[in-house]
Amino acid sequence: QIADALGVDSIVNYTPKVDLFEQYANQFAASLSTAWKNSLHSAIEM
Repeated sequence: QIADALGVDSIVNYTPKVDLFEQYANQFAASLSTAWKNSLHSAIEM
């Protein structure tokens, strides 16, 4: 019913934006994780 109210087209058009956001979020998490590991290694070496 919600799909009918919004219109299926709008949902289909919106989906790629969600996927893109998820992709950016995953990339951000990965880079954050890498940075954290690098700083951890640096702290251990000191």
